[in-house]
Amino acid sequence: MVKLGEIIELNTGLIIMTGNPRWLLKILVDKWSEKEIVAMEKPIIVPKNPNSIIFGDPSKLDSRYRIFTNIIGMHRRDVIQKIGFLLEKAVIVDYEEKYFLTKAINSKLGKIADYLIAYKMETLGFEKLDIIKIENGKITDKTSYVRKK
Repeated sequence: MVKLGEIIELNTGLIIMTGNPRWLLKILVDKWSEKEIVAMEKPIIVPKNPNSIIFGDPSKLDSRYRIFTNIIGMHRRDVIQKIGFLLEKAVIVDYEEKYFLTKAINSKLGKIADYLIAYKMETLGFEKLDIIKIENGKITDKTSYVRKK
């Protein structure tokens, strides 16, 4: 069973978030910004600790936590190459505004990701959150959470 605590405690690795889960990104950024500065490509959320957030190109900013936006959705090959160099020293988040679970898993980033978080609003007022652990390009564990809105 994969828990959010594992993701919060990561020291290095790649997390892909798909489906525009702003509330979840806020939780992660708030926890990380208590420990260290977080670099974000653009303001997606209003953090609890705004003084611990730097906006700009996360690949050029010095931070352990770096949040990029729409790498897979916009086919940003230049960023994918930069991420390969940063993975050993930082936690990288690719925040995707659209939901595409299969496309994310099959992408170049999906092959090197450690976690994939997929958020989807279901019909009839339900929300579904899948947290998938990936090792060597293969899914090793998956936990799904469902709540009625």
